Amino acid sequence: MAGGKRTSRGGAAKSNSSKQLEPRDISFLDTLHPRHVCWMLSVAAGLKPSAMIESVDAAKWEHFVELLERLELCFVYASNERVVVGLRKDQIGDFGEHEKAIVGERAYLSFDNDNWQRALRGEPAHFGVHNSLSVDLAPVVYKGMDVQDVYISNQPARLMDLSLSRQGGWRDEWDAKSAGKALGYPSCCIDSYIKLGSNGVAPRHEFFMEAIEKGTDQSMPVEFWSIFHVPCSTSCGPSIELGRAYIEAVRGYSNELFNSVVRKLHCSHLAWSVSERFQDYDTVPEGSCRVEPSRKQAVTERAEKSLGSPVTIELGLVKRPLLYIHEDQGQSILHLTPKVIGPKWICYSPGNGVLIQDVATDEVFCFLTANVLGDDLMGFRDSVFRVYRSS
Repeated sequence: MAGGKRTSRGGAAKSNSSKQLEPRDISFLDTLHPRHVCWMLSVAAGLKPSAMIESVDAAKWEHFVELLERLELCFVYASNERVVVGLRKDQIGDFGEHEKAIVGERAYLSFDNDNWQRALRGEPAHFGVHNSLSVDLAPVVYKGMDVQDVYISNQPARLMDLSLSRQGGWRDEWDAKSAGKALGYPSCCIDSYIKLGSNGVAPRHEFFMEAIEKGTDQSMPVEFWSIFHVPCSTSCGPSIELGRAYIEAVRGYSNELFNSVVRKLHCSHLAWSVSERFQDYDTVPEGSCRVEPSRKQAVTERAEKSLGSPVTIELGLVKRPLLYIHEDQGQSILHLTPKVIGPKWICYSPGNGVLIQDVATDEVFCFLTANVLGDDLMGFRDSVFRVYRSS
């Protein structure tokens, strides 16, 4: 079908008649990374204009969509060679299609890449209109594990603004200013991000180096871990307020889920990349997990030999990764899959490298050294391969 130019007909988002979540919803949300829970419910509560949910377990996809729809949110995701937009029936007019063509309260639009780009530019575009999410509209699943990069909002126009900020295509670079505005980031942080370099590496490096120099890297406000943007400084009030609002949004839906999210955010965060990539874990006493002395000695020798000195080795209870990754590049290993969750040895040498190894089997889930940064990023090594902790 052909659609006309997008309009602003969608207007303000409908408010949710009830903020209560069903027990099964709480159980599902608890499978997401706590940051994603904060963003999803903040959008539903009208506190955040849009969000990108980076990872949903593939087996939970149907429940995820069902919950988005009950929260009256619209969404965009990749489906093979197409892009799918999920809307309420009364929002389809934003794309020029008459709502009488839809049976039921929800509509699903499917675009090929060329027509998706036209729609993003506000030009007439052709798209399919569907009454349900059939097999043909199944999401792309990363290596059988999760669906990645789902955009959500409470208004189609905001959803399209977020999508448009992805320059040129689904996987290309962000337009930092447009993306920051679409995601509801503080203007001071957007300006700082752009000034220091919109690829994000320099702003993130500056922020964490400031924390290290001030001695606050081991007691960072938990609010910094509920947001995704890079604060312009470690004392950025708007970022703290935003993070607090995101966390409180979860409380508005469920005290049980709120307690779980806060507990998960209060932890150690292992920075394994110059991008916004951390592996969260709880440091646990070695006495709480039976460890053969020979195994600890072996991992200690391996870490000291491969990462350099000094090396810190902790026993950690690893949590769900922000998104699943399964890659090998030369000697580097990055297997942040569901199997990484649980008791692991966390070894790191600031600026030099990290190693995550299973306590019982010695399987290596992450092994990275500064060599992976290359010459272009080597100057940012001092803020990575180290652990930050929330207070």
